[in-house]
Amino acid sequence: MTLHVRSRGSAAFSLVEVALALGIVAFVLLGVMALLPLGVKSNQISRDEARAAGILTALEADLRNTHPALGAGPAGAGKSLQFGMPLPYTVSSSTGQLIFNPSLVKNDMTGGYSVLLDETELPMPATAPAGAPGRFQATIVYTRTPADMDADTLAPIEARLIVNWPSITTSDISDLTNTAKVSGYVEACVTFPAP
Repeated sequence: MTLHVRSRGSAAFSLVEVALALGIVAFVLLGVMALLPLGVKSNQISRDEARAAGILTALEADLRNTHPALGAGPAGAGKSLQFGMPLPYTVSSSTGQLIFNPSLVKNDMTGGYSVLLDETELPMPATAPAGAPGRFQATIVYTRTPADMDADTLAPIEARLIVNWPSITTSDISDLTNTAKVSGYVEACVTFPAP
């Protein structure tokens, strides 16, 4: 009785197959690593835009919900409580009724119409170092003010609310939405009806 031993072929991969597989894996990993910075940047932009939209909503609510007679805010009477911006309404000294704020200035960036916000989305204190950059900048630009209207009119006050990041030092309103000067911005047009 004779035994026949069969030799089986090797079940391992050849060197060529292993090299080819490693080349494909390296190519895929290189592609993933190349796209990673793009994903991180896109995530940062999306996060900043969402935060700015939240600030914009808070700014509008602050302007609409602060009663001009309160005057208890850090900025004093006639300013919004949270952001310290000029309110669209004031209390008449003669009648005690709400009226449009006659001191509003149209298309102006001076006099407290813009505020720098820190990383926590709160107004930066007056004690902040000079030239300290804010993370965000909230601005209100009144486009129709009481000076534009007849005394008897019930037309609303109109304003543009702009939140840009990072904050910039400028007196030109168009710089706030110029993507060559800011990383991004969100804006809304709002109206304040006659009281």
